[in-house]
Amino acid sequence: MEEAGLFFSASRSIFHGAALNISASGAKLALDRLYALPPRFLLSFDGFNSAQSCSVVWSRGNFLGVRFEPATLPAPAMREPARAQ
Repeated sequence: MEEAGLFFSASRSIFHGAALNISASGAKLALDRLYALPPRFLLSFDGFNSAQSCSVVWSRGNFLGVRFEPATLPAPAMREPARAQ
């Protein structure tokens, strides 16, 4: 498992989860709890030194599958919230 950070502009916060498996085209993520996620968001595996735009393909329980979009984007300026309990 690899730590994953999710960011979407509506919340202006980072949400944490884990990547259970990663491929060239997407990833399966596990979240501590399922957030109301938009259909597209930024995903990072390196603490937001870089971020990958992705879209939700499926979700079941606390798991979701994402597809990576073509461009890797620079990480946005954001604040780090407390980890979900």
